[in-house]
Amino acid sequence: MAVILGLSLFLPLAWQIVTGKVTQNLATFLLWGAQDAILASALYTQNGNWQLAAAYMCGSVLIIMCILKSRVFEWTDFETYMSVLVLSCLVMWKINGPSWATVMTSLGMFFGGLSQVKDSWKDPSKSPLKTYVGYTIANILSVIGGKSWAIEERFYPMCCTILCAMIVVASLRKTKTAIVS
Repeated sequence: MAVILGLSLFLPLAWQIVTGKVTQNLATFLLWGAQDAILASALYTQNGNWQLAAAYMCGSVLIIMCILKSRVFEWTDFETYMSVLVLSCLVMWKINGPSWATVMTSLGMFFGGLSQVKDSWKDPSKSPLKTYVGYTIANILSVIGGKSWAIEERFYPMCCTILCAMIVVASLRKTKTAIVS
């Protein structure tokens, strides 16, 4: 269920980006796509819960293409800082082996996503609230679907749940503003 829901959420998000209804952070999706590819591989080799990471990697590729097509993106010092942080996570994984891949790339995905949290906070009207509520639900389903409480089963979807919930909270500011106005 988590994989199907997760994948299905990329289509309306892609459409919203192409039509200019929402904006998404290019750096975030570049970092998420790379992290998810590495993470899916690492989890697969550990017989872990790899399917959601693979689905998110495919979805990230679609969103990156839409963001580039929309030509609405920027790269600031914050994105550079997050990229360095993510690369540091990858180096730690390479040095310490595949079990660290799960932890470090999950954390890298989380830190890389902070750019989207920042953008959603700055301009909640350009953040797709319903989409991120859907991602939060997909991530919760993946946590529930883990075979055990081992790191390779639940750490990644738990990090995704927390990050998406942060984006939802940042995006809710538009709802509060609309109610107050």
